[in-house]
Parts: sequence; C-alpha cells; structure tokens
Amino acid sequence: MKSLILTGPESTGKTTIAQHVSKELKIDFIPEFSRAYLTSTNGHYEYSDLAKMAREAQAGIDINTATKLILDTDILTYKIWSEVKYQRTDPWIEANLKINKHSLYLLCYPDIAWSDDPLRENPHDRLVLFTKYEDLLRTLELDYFIICGKNSRLLKALEIATNYFNF
Repeated sequence: MKSLILTGPESTGKTTIAQHVSKELKIDFIPEFSRAYLTSTNGHYEYSDLAKMAREAQAGIDINTATKLILDTDILTYKIWSEVKYQRTDPWIEANLKINKHSLYLLCYPDIAWSDDPLRENPHDRLVLFTKYEDLLRTLELDYFIICGKNSRLLKALEIATNYFNF
C-alpha cells in the first residue's frame, strides 16, 4: 500500500487538503480518528486516551485493503500531542513511530488563518508545533514535503500526490 499522510499543527488545512486530493485522484481517504473520538467524549480526554486513539487509528489504516490511501494524520500527531500536553509519550506510540515509514508526508505550514473549533487547543503556538513536527520527521528520516501558501497549498499538494501515486 502507498499512502500520503497529512500532518502538522492544528488548523493548517490538513483535512481540506486530504479530502481535495482524495476526490481529485479518486483515492480512498481515512479521516482523522481523534476528531471522531473527541466528538464522542465532548472533547474530554486523558493521557491514556492518546495511546488508545493512536492504536485505533492505526488499526483502521492496517485493515484497509486499498493500494493507495490518503490519511488525515497518523501516529506522529499522537507523539507530538503527548509531548506537548503531558511531557511524555506512551511506549506503544514510541515503538510504532515508523510504522508508516514507506509513506510520504505532507507537512502543513501554519500560514493560514486559525479556524476556531471546540476540539482545537493550540491557536498561539502553531509555529512552535510545526517545528516539532519537522524535527520529528527529520529525526525519523521520513520523506516529506512542506505545504504552504494560502492560495497555492491545494495545487501543490495535488501536484505532489499526482507524482507520488504515478498518475
């Protein structure tokens, strides 16, 4: 399976880009698992919930039989989230950080306006979070492109995806 994974800070266009690329290229899309989970808990969670979300999100990826996938986030998000919120990371998350190592990541830069949402927590430190994501991608030696530009991010993401999936 080949997968393209959108990652980065909150409110940087990940879902919009993932849905756009999925629709344009007719590739299956797996939405952000934590959004559904947090909606079901009215936004309440604890440290242990992050590992639970990460495991369930990865299980949804693992059972998918498509040969090409677009993912709206993956396990890297749970690593960053854990470190920022709780200053620690569950051992399962740590052990599985490279589970999607053959994927291509699109790291979304925070150069678009913040969109309020009751499930979002970090409106003022998106650039700091972006740096954490990029550092983690580099440390894990994962392939990635930075997606930026208020008006060009959809086109750039589609161009990269088209080449990646050999369309």
